[in-house]
Amino acid sequence: MFGLGLGAGYFARYYRPPVRRVYAVRTSPTAQYSGLPPYVKALITCSNKYRRSALIHCPKLDEIARRRFQTMSKVGWRITHYGFHRDVSFPASEVYYPYSAVFANCEFLRRKAPYHFVKHLSYRYFGYAVGKGGIYYCPPNVKELIGEVDVTRLGCKVEIGDVMLFIFSNYCPQ
Repeated sequence: MFGLGLGAGYFARYYRPPVRRVYAVRTSPTAQYSGLPPYVKALITCSNKYRRSALIHCPKLDEIARRRFQTMSKVGWRITHYGFHRDVSFPASEVYYPYSAVFANCEFLRRKAPYHFVKHLSYRYFGYAVGKGGIYYCPPNVKELIGEVDVTRLGCKVEIGDVMLFIFSNYCPQ
């Protein structure tokens, strides 16, 4: 369960991700990714450069991501990952980013949100939802938001805007 705070901070000082090699993905996911919104497709395609095999889109995880939007809206997105364990009953991670070209660039994520970047590479399946959600503007000492955190207590401001919410897992429910 992860969220991304817009800012720089303490987390990068303590966590250095392993160096990832760029791999040629063996399978061509072009047909699988047709129909995805442009920035979702861009982020997943870019991420695949750092993987041995392509991420697989799981429509059931899309349903969970849509449910997560509803749950997070109950608290106005102020508490990151609010209710995650009630909505998701299997090992998974949640990642949300502003829906924009800047955040669809995995190179930006690799540099600015190293924990999120490395974590989402460890999963096989993804689902997504795009909608109105929380975009966090945090002080420089806050970089990545992990777990259930009231961002207002960290000095962050929450604005509602277009957000991509991803669920990553090694399990694709049937």
